[in-house]
Amino acid sequence: LGSVADSIVSTATALDAELIVLGAGNIAANRTVGITAQAVMEHAEQPVLVIHPGSPTLGFKTILCPIDHSSVSRRGLRNAIRLAKPLGSDLIVLSVVPEVSWLTAAAEIGEVTNVKEEYAASWAEELDRFLAGIDFNGVAHKLELERGVSHEQILAAAKKFSADLIVMGATGRSGLVRVLLGSTTRRVLRDLPCSLLTVRQQDVVGQNVIDDTPGFGDRQNIDG
Repeated sequence: LGSVADSIVSTATALDAELIVLGAGNIAANRTVGITAQAVMEHAEQPVLVIHPGSPTLGFKTILCPIDHSSVSRRGLRNAIRLAKPLGSDLIVLSVVPEVSWLTAAAEIGEVTNVKEEYAASWAEELDRFLAGIDFNGVAHKLELERGVSHEQILAAAKKFSADLIVMGATGRSGLVRVLLGSTTRRVLRDLPCSLLTVRQQDVVGQNVIDDTPGFGDRQNIDG
C-alpha cells in the first residue's frame, strides 16, 4: 500500500536487490518516462534499468555510454563494458565538450585568448587521461567527441548509432540535482529514445561475469 515508487525502492533495499528493472511508462503519450520510473531512479541506490516500450528485444546490440570524466561516469563506463562483453554488443563512448561561458572557460584553463578552443583542447586532453585508465577488455568500441549541450548530443548519438541501451551515471560533474539524479540524465529521460540503465554506487555487473564468460572478448575496436 502507498506510493508505488517508495514501495519498489524499499522492497529492493529489503531484498538487497542488485538491479531494479521496470518499464519506462507510456512514452508515446507524453515523450517522457513515467513518474514511477523517474522516482525510482532518483531514490534507489541500486542500478535501475528502464525498458523502453519500443524495444523489440533485450539483446542490446549497441550500447551508448556518455561520459563526463567524473568518477560516476567512470563507474557507468565500467558497467557498460561489462554488459557489452557477454552480450557481444558494440559500445559507443560519447564525450561532449560542454557549452560554457567565456569567463568559466578562462577560469578553468587560466587563459584569456582563444578561450573556447583552448577549453576544447583541455577537455580532449582530460578525456585521454580518463580513457588511459580504462580496460575495454576486447569489447568493440568507438569514441565520439562532440561539442554542445550534453543531453542533446546524447539523444543525437543514440539516434545516429541506433543505440538500444544508454548506460549513464546517475550524477555527474555538474553537481547533484534533486539530491540524486543528475541534470543531464533527467533531460535525457524527457525524450528517452531507447532503454536506459543508470548506475550510482553499485555495479550491475561484476568482474567475475566477464572473467567466467567463455567465447567472448576476441573482437577489436570498431574502427579496426
